[in-house]
Amino acid sequence: MLPLVLLVVLAGFFLVQGYRSSKSVAPDQNSPASESPLRSDLVATGQATDTPAASTPADQTENAAFTAWLQQFSQKQEAQRATETLTAEEKQRLVDYLVASARIAWPQDPVGLREALLENKDGKPAKLDAVIRGFEAGTTELKKLTPPERLVAVHAATLNQLADLIGVYKDLRGGAGKSIAETWQGPTMAGLRERSAQTLQQIHELVSQYQLQLPDDVLPPYAL
Repeated sequence: MLPLVLLVVLAGFFLVQGYRSSKSVAPDQNSPASESPLRSDLVATGQATDTPAASTPADQTENAAFTAWLQQFSQKQEAQRATETLTAEEKQRLVDYLVASARIAWPQDPVGLREALLENKDGKPAKLDAVIRGFEAGTTELKKLTPPERLVAVHAATLNQLADLIGVYKDLRGGAGKSIAETWQGPTMAGLRERSAQTLQQIHELVSQYQLQLPDDVLPPYAL
């Protein structure tokens, strides 16, 4: 499902691509002796002097409660799927939802998003603000969709993780001095990667069991 999985993949790429690509130097050039503060922050240069902030107890409790609910709901659906077959109409509702969610417009331009992060660190947040608005607009559109029963948990997980993803960008926007690399390695992005992989697996199992026919660009075959 594009919003949940691919956007987390893209988010990680956007967050880390800036400092990774800045490490590449043309074969006939040496790294400049006096790099800007922006550039030097994006390049990993040895042991980090600070560690990513840990989740607060309130965040941990909320995430644990949501995870427990999601697991319970998913187990119930798995038990149903093991003993049932779907009508053509029911299958079509699943396909329609997955396709509709994948057709929502999201910020997906790697170059533009990388520039937004870099410019934000340089005190120019306008492009990052536009990225945040794009994710918020996409989330609003996703909320308008009514998921079939077997995708209720996926829908809820998508919205939950998109809220976390938007929060990552807002944290970077509000703290322009934050290290993009540190954010990428922090607990929020680690949790997003783990949860996106779990949900992608659930969707693949559902698609496989019910033999849903989806367009090639709807369900990416990977998670970060």
